[in-house]
Parts: sequence; C-alpha cells; structure tokens
Amino acid sequence: MCFISLAAVLLFLERPSDVQASSAVSTIINKKGFITKETVVRRGAHVTYAQSGLLKAGEEVIAIVDFTNASGERWLKVQNTRISGWIPAAAFSRQTSVSPYTVKTTVSAAIRTSASSAYKILKTVPKDTILTVKQKFYNVSNEKWLYVQHGTTAGWMREDDTALAQAALKKAYLTFDDGPSSASGAALLNVLKQHGVAATFFMLEPQMRARPDLVKRMVSEGHTVGCHGVTHDKSKFYRDSHSALNEMTICQKTLQSISGVKSRLIRVPYGSKPMLTDSQKTALQKAGFLIWDWNVDSLDWKYTSGQYVSYTLNQIPAIERQKASPVVVLHDKNTTVQYLHQLISGLKTKGYGFSGLTETMTPMLFR
Repeated sequence: MCFISLAAVLLFLERPSDVQASSAVSTIINKKGFITKETVVRRGAHVTYAQSGLLKAGEEVIAIVDFTNASGERWLKVQNTRISGWIPAAAFSRQTSVSPYTVKTTVSAAIRTSASSAYKILKTVPKDTILTVKQKFYNVSNEKWLYVQHGTTAGWMREDDTALAQAALKKAYLTFDDGPSSASGAALLNVLKQHGVAATFFMLEPQMRARPDLVKRMVSEGHTVGCHGVTHDKSKFYRDSHSALNEMTICQKTLQSISGVKSRLIRVPYGSKPMLTDSQKTALQKAGFLIWDWNVDSLDWKYTSGQYVSYTLNQIPAIERQKASPVVVLHDKNTTVQYLHQLISGLKTKGYGFSGLTETMTPMLFR
C-alpha cells in the first residue's frame, strides 16, 4: 500500500503548473484585454492551486497561454507589470465598460463606426475636443480603442489620439433637495453611478428616517450629504429667530445617527432670500452651519417634461462669463430623474466634470 503525505499533496498543488507545454493554439494568445471582475490569480489552471494575488475589475493584462484543464475548464495564463498567473477564461475580455470619464483629443481625430482605422468615419473632431469615454476595447492588432460620445455622435476612437482631461475639467455641482424619495431616490443614485457623477444631497429629516438605506448608499457611493430641515413649511421653519436652527440641528443629528457623518452643509427651504432673517442666519452660522444657495435654478419642479434640461444648459454661458462654477439646484423627483441623463451628458459635452460640495469651500449665498 502506498501512502502519500498531506504535505506532499499540498506541495504538488502549490508548485508551478506544467500545463504550459500542453497549451493549444488560441486566437487570444499574446492579446491584450481587461479583467471583467475582481479575480483570484492562481499558480496553476485549477481552483485547487494556491493563490498568487488578485486582479481588479478593469485591470489590463496580456494573455500568454490558453489552456483547457482535465475538468474541461478553460483557463488563461495572464500577466501585466504587477502580477503573472492563471485565471478562468471568463474573467478575461477584449472589451470592458467603464464608469464614464473625460478625455480630450491631442490631434485632429476621427470617431469611427468600429474599432479599426479601416472602418467608416462618423465625425472628425479638432484637437482639444472634450469627449466622454464609456468603453475600452483591444482590437486584433492590440490597439486600444475607446468608445466615445461627442454631442449626439457615439463611436470608436484610438486611445493614442487622446489624453486624460480630468485635470482640465471645469467643475459643476449638482445638488438635490427634498429627498431621499422612496419613489425616485434609488433611480436617481443609479443614474449618477452610471455616469460616474458625484453630487450633493440636501435632505429632509423625515425622509431620511423613512429611507435610511438611501442615505447610507449616498455616503458609500461618494456623494456629499447635508440638511434641508424638518418641515419644509415656511410658517414653521421661519417662525422665529431660533426655529431654523432648531430644525437644522434635529436634521443634522438624524443624518449623523444614520450615516455617521456630521455634516455642517445646509440649504434652507426656498433659499436664503427673502425669508431667512439676519438673526436666523446669524444663529445658524454661529452654530457652525454652512448655508448654500445656488446660481443655476433648473426649475425642474415646474418643467416636468424635460424642458428643465435645456433651461439649465442655457444658463451656463452666463455663469462662465462670471468666472464661476455652476451650482445647480434640482429635486429628488421622478420627472427630474427621467431626464437627468440628458443634463449630465450636456454638461459633459460643455467640458464639465462633477464634484460634491465640501466644507472647505466658500458657501454660495444669494445677494
């Protein structure tokens, strides 16, 4: 009877795989691609092999061996400048979707119907044109192409004709009042996530208590959170010199208890003019609150069929002439969410990136 020690078995499983010599001919050998999801890298082409590291979703690798193991599972040996090892073939793709980001062209460049210079040109754009990237792709020649959006034109452009434009982006601040809404809040966050946009939420205390899950999601997805009061009732919020402070203090405590964030950022109902009195403003500021108004009113509460998008975008040139950044007031409501894609795309086309407000910024107040 032959006995094999556990240590010997483990040593066998952990040793480098010998399967490279058995690799079959593959169309993806020596081709570049992307990792589709966070993936364990192993020392051999089976889950029993020891881990040698992790590859993150979107990380770029080159496939050097394509192998089907004894269990009929297809594995690839991949490498990049950081790591080398085996992954399931399903974790490798020549194409990947990305959180939208912005590039600018470094030369006059063509947007094409597909990812090769042999395909038809949809549009040629001049140098320094701002484009939004939504996908990346390596073609058969190992050239990296980007799926880009410019206005109403979408197509493929060589990455070599572009450069990251994040540093050059102008900043726009989308701010949403009155939430979180059970009807639209999740959909709103989905749109922002899809476009890679950070925003600011000025929330009502009862709404936060009703949907703490949405408050927590806002924080976890990198948005800024602040307070909008409790009642949103002019006769109550502005009743006396301390009523505004009392509501914001209650709101702040609820926000902190749900999210762990003690935010000093507030927006008073209907803005600080004309109802917020000097004594109310002083009380809020002495308590450390930072009062934010806006310089672009979307009127999304009025224009419920999407007209608010063009109305908002048409205000941007005047803001730029003032050398200011747009702080756009919107609302957490279904009709706003329905057309939010268009507003974000329109601002990106104008060269804007997006950020949440911070406590280090100088608050914008009506004059």
